[in-house]
Amino acid sequence: KKSRFYKMWNSFFGGGNSSGYEGHDGRGSQHISSNVGRGNANPTNTFLRSYMCYSPAFIGKPELNRGNKIILPTSALHELARLRIQYPMTFMISNSQMGLKTYCGVLEFSAEEGMCHIPIWMMNNLCIEEGSEIILRNMNLQKGTYVKIRPHETAFIDLSNPKAILEQELTHYSVLHKGDTINI
Repeated sequence: KKSRFYKMWNSFFGGGNSSGYEGHDGRGSQHISSNVGRGNANPTNTFLRSYMCYSPAFIGKPELNRGNKIILPTSALHELARLRIQYPMTFMISNSQMGLKTYCGVLEFSAEEGMCHIPIWMMNNLCIEEGSEIILRNMNLQKGTYVKIRPHETAFIDLSNPKAILEQELTHYSVLHKGDTINI
């Protein structure tokens, strides 16, 4: 019987995916399929943890819903410092049961041990509920060259200055991931 950690490790480092090339994890050829997302990771400096996930309402911080930064426990900061993780700190956050993932940054290290707090829109994108388990892994992502954004409602276009509003709101995001739906 395989341990939970082995399954978590294997879900990040094992096998490819059927949708084609998605980047690499720094362990060999950059032209092989990988299910770890776009970017590089030094395998000796890998931060890989599971946390119970809760919304910002759980700790009375609704401002966390504005952007894609999360709150981690203090122990995560100590481990990240020990590993000398590259700045800016970016993470892949995933619901391994559903095979869904997205990327985020960290706002602060004040969550209770074993817990993390993520924006409710991110919880919805990952199809997770309060108390669900997520897997967090550090990533060194390549900088994008452009972003194409499609509004879900025409009301956004009707605003007096949608470009300025969008630019201001995007300052709350550490990273954007293809296919994510963000709230403005």
